[in-house]
Amino acid sequence: MKKDKFKDTELQNCNVKKENLQVLISTQNLQNDEQVNKLLKDMNVTSNYLIINQTTNHKCNIKNSKVITKFEKGLSKSRNIAIKEADEDIVLLADDDLSYTKNYREIILQAYKKYKNADIICFYVESINEKRKIKKMLTSNIGFIKAMKIASSEISFKRKTIIDNNISFNEKFGAGTVLNRGEEQIFLYEALKKKLNIIFVNKKIATVKQEDSSWFNKFDEDFFVIQGKIFRELSSKFYFVLCLQYVVRKYFLYRENISFFKALKCILKDSED
Repeated sequence: MKKDKFKDTELQNCNVKKENLQVLISTQNLQNDEQVNKLLKDMNVTSNYLIINQTTNHKCNIKNSKVITKFEKGLSKSRNIAIKEADEDIVLLADDDLSYTKNYREIILQAYKKYKNADIICFYVESINEKRKIKKMLTSNIGFIKAMKIASSEISFKRKTIIDNNISFNEKFGAGTVLNRGEEQIFLYEALKKKLNIIFVNKKIATVKQEDSSWFNKFDEDFFVIQGKIFRELSSKFYFVLCLQYVVRKYFLYRENISFFKALKCILKDSED
C-alpha cells in the first residue's frame, strides 16, 4: 500500500454520520460526575464515548449513563466489557492519559470511508514522554511483524466484525494481571489469524503522557519470562524464533541488567513448563 496523504479539504468535506464513532475509555477510581467531566475535558473527547470505571469503592456516585462501574480489575476485562456494551459502528480504544486532537473523529471516519475493506485501522498516537516514544509508521498494511509495534490506544475497529469473529482480549494478559502486558498484540494476532484486514494510517489522533508504566520496571528475569509467555500465546509454531530475535534485538537495552544467556533461558522458560 502506498503512503497515504490526507488533505484538510478531504476531512472538511467528509460526509459522515453525526455519531458513529465511540471512544472506549478504560480508567479506574472515578467517584462522581465531576471527575467524569474532568476526565473527558482533559482527554478532549468530543465524540460519543463509553467509560469503563474499575474501582473498589462501592460508595462511588456516578449518574452518567455512559459510565459503567465495575468492582474488579484487569485492563483486558475492561476492554471486553466496553466492546460488548458499545453501541456504535466504529470504536476506538482509549486509556485515561490521552489527549485527542481537535479533528480526531473526522480523521478516523474519513479513514474508514476511504479504506472500506479495513476491519481494524490503527492511527498514530504521539508520546510526550521522551523515554517512552511510540514508533510512527507509514500508511501500510499491518501483518504479524508490524502488529508487535502497535499500542492499544492506536487501535480502532469495526465492532460488529470483531464480535462476529469471536475476537476478544485475553484476560490472562494486560495491566492488572500477573502477565501484565501484551494484550493488544495478542488481540491483533488473533484478528490476523482470522484473516481480518488491518492497516496503519499515518495520521496523528492523540498525544499520550505515559508518565508511569503499569508493566515495565526494568529488564529482569520476570520481564523475560512474561515476554516468553506472550510469544507462546502469539504463535506456538514460531515461538522459538520470536523469543530468539527479541533477545538479540534488545540486547543493548538489557545488557546492564541481565546476561544474554540468562535472558534467553528466562524467555524460553515457558517451553520447559
